[in-house]
Amino acid sequence: MKIKKDKEVRVEKHITPIHFNQRKEPELIVGNSYYISFGMNKATPCVLLKIIDGGKAIPKQIQIGIKDNSELGYGDINIVYGNEIGLTPEEAVINSQTS
Repeated sequence: MKIKKDKEVRVEKHITPIHFNQRKEPELIVGNSYYISFGMNKATPCVLLKIIDGGKAIPKQIQIGIKDNSELGYGDINIVYGNEIGLTPEEAVINSQTS
């Protein structure tokens, strides 16, 4: 069974990333849908697959999956910090990783 790839959502240009010290981690629930942004004011839907036990590490590391057309359903699996995702496309862009 193939899963249709979720399309990226473009976010308005006036929404910009914030410093990592100001990010707020959404409530993290395995299996729930979130958005992740890798820049360019675009957010991609993803699913929280796993919360990685990092002890007292804040923010937590998580494993997310991005749907694609493969038989497994997730063609791109990433490990990111819990404060780098968002419940909305806008929140994902605000929380996107900056250098």
